Amino acid sequence: MITEAAVINQPQEETKNEENLRIAVTKRNAAVAATQAITTRTCLKKKKASSKYTTKHSTNDIAAHEQLMKQKYGVKLSIRKDVVNKTLFRSLKRHYTELFETQFNIDQKESTASYLEKINEFCQNTFTSGPLADSMSEWNVTLSDIKTLISIMVSPNHVKNVLKDDDLALYKDYYSCIYKYSHKKLAKMLERQVCGYLFTDYIASGKLLTFISSCSTMSQNADTYTQAGHNFYSTIANCTNGKSI
Repeated sequence: MITEAAVINQPQEETKNEENLRIAVTKRNAAVAATQAITTRTCLKKKKASSKYTTKHSTNDIAAHEQLMKQKYGVKLSIRKDVVNKTLFRSLKRHYTELFETQFNIDQKESTASYLEKINEFCQNTFTSGPLADSMSEWNVTLSDIKTLISIMVSPNHVKNVLKDDDLALYKDYYSCIYKYSHKKLAKMLERQVCGYLFTDYIASGKLLTFISSCSTMSQNADTYTQAGHNFYSTIANCTNGKSI
């Protein structure tokens, strides 16, 4: 039964409910506006930051990019000695990684044991016959030494947690040279018998020239990288009393 008092109070309750609804809507709109403002500021900051830099990835024309860099720095970055040496040093990793991938797939989720089985088979196929095998004893390099370096170059994540002592030191020296390059670090790596052994074959066999011709960056300055290869070869020869493959 609806009483007279209830009828009298009903308009007041409706007014109160409307007021509460209005306040809630106002708060929601304010929150949405604040979120949109933050998003807009963030986008503007990102846009402003991204507009500060120009990299080679903004153009597909490598020659044009090289010219721009020469104008800015006074010399082509790709023929600066440190850049050339670092690129050449990295190319050995690319060479053996690509060669490995012609025989095996690299699965980042596979076990270390499974990966090392592939490395073992790859090295057996690659280094146990021909000139490389014949010169191994002269270089005082074992197949185990080669397997370690190849495993570090091809997929370091599979082995970095199981390396110990000299192998761990090799891993650290190798990637320090790649990611924090200096001429001193390069010389230290080339003095290592196993690294000198692989680089000597890479350069003397003509594999480096083949790689240079197939690499878009290196082929732009083929003579420079070829000469750098000769310099690597001479440095290794001086460290190993002229050993060859």
